[in-house]
Amino acid sequence: MKQVLSPLEGEELPPLREWQRAELFNTRNKLKTGLCASPRLGKSRVAIEFIAERLTDGYGLLLAPLAVCDDLTRLLRVRGISVYPGYKDTSKGLLEAFKGHPRNTVCVLNYDKLQSVLKLVLADPPEVLVCDESHYIRGASSARGKAARKVADRSKHVLLMTGTIAPNGVQDLWGQSSCIDPKTWGTSYTGYQRRHLVVDQMMYNKVIGIKDPNVLKDMLTKTWSFWKREDVFGPDSWVYTERAFDLPKEARSLYDKLAKEWILSMEEQELEIDATHVLSRMVRLQQLTSGFLPNTMSEDCVIHKAKLDLVVQDLEDIVLAKEKAVIFHRYRKEEEMLVEATRKLGCPVYTLSGGDAPGDRTDKIRRFNESDLPAVFIVQTQAGGVGISLASATHALFYSQMFSFDQELQARDRIYSPGKVRCVTYYRARRSIDMYIAQIIESKDTVHNAIRSANIHEIAYCEQKHRAYNYG
Repeated sequence: MKQVLSPLEGEELPPLREWQRAELFNTRNKLKTGLCASPRLGKSRVAIEFIAERLTDGYGLLLAPLAVCDDLTRLLRVRGISVYPGYKDTSKGLLEAFKGHPRNTVCVLNYDKLQSVLKLVLADPPEVLVCDESHYIRGASSARGKAARKVADRSKHVLLMTGTIAPNGVQDLWGQSSCIDPKTWGTSYTGYQRRHLVVDQMMYNKVIGIKDPNVLKDMLTKTWSFWKREDVFGPDSWVYTERAFDLPKEARSLYDKLAKEWILSMEEQELEIDATHVLSRMVRLQQLTSGFLPNTMSEDCVIHKAKLDLVVQDLEDIVLAKEKAVIFHRYRKEEEMLVEATRKLGCPVYTLSGGDAPGDRTDKIRRFNESDLPAVFIVQTQAGGVGISLASATHALFYSQMFSFDQELQARDRIYSPGKVRCVTYYRARRSIDMYIAQIIESKDTVHNAIRSANIHEIAYCEQKHRAYNYG
């Protein structure tokens, strides 16, 4: 392989924690295994040792989301392993590289690039395969899931790791587990579904129950090991705050107008709730509570700054206390508004979004964590909600939220640090979609399930009260 990076000298990895040693010992006699551990517990360290112990005369393949490839590459090199950073190479370069694999080298590849070299990988499969954040391959019919399962079937040693094994429900288990133990889980999702799941008679892709939970539990226990953070470090210490506000008069009038048009159109046409239609309307209402709306020219226009002003007020106190904060958001316009406002605070401001190059992301994260000065990191949840550590921060501020409980926890846990109190603040407009999203997350439901049993008025205004802080 070209562009192979040699091991790094002069650095050492931190010693293994007790749970990591126990996990490696328990899986030593297993050729293929799965590890489901709470976020920020140190799964990557287990993966590095798993590779180091088993890589003898072949090559290794480590699949991961692009966001974490840089960090994994560095860990492997510090451990004394040569690395080919395939995630940085072009498709042509990858094809040339995979025509011959130097022994005792690990290729780090993001999931979406595996397909381009799949034939070469299957012709000469890796001795060791590790899939980090394996919920990325949970889809039974997705291209990346099919590719990963083919490689896993031909690899001698396989380790799958995730902190959220089933983000959408038990239907997510088969795509990952069949990589490890196809004898137990079967080689067909349809067969798995027929044997173990209860599906909606009208919508066969919708799972509504489990036929025998004990059987499924036994299957999981056989295939995966589970480690909870509270079992390793004790109870978490989180302080939750909700900052509720009223939309300014003009913004409230516009919100009510949009909501009324939506409600009337659904009633007049006697339409059933369609998930795609509802989600697009929910996005528009959420954008308005955040302070902006797209216009007819597809430009995002600022409507109000009520939520932004609350965030800036809290940031002023955080900066004065010489602490750090991470602001999570969904939309690019929110990043633009937040950057403009926070740079007036006189502290370093970093941003992380989907368009950042891996090297730039790593550099920003390093500078943020190593700095002793107060700082603000503005993170698009979709791009930085998994696989990174921002543990030097003491505050996580959610400017806008995703519609998923698992994504919420993954993002929040970017600032987790054992034995330390961390503060989480949510900013929500009263009588708005913000409160409805909070209700979905607190119930740990999926948005698709929630909207099927809701009416449009409830979604737009959330008349039901929510508990605000029950995210444990």
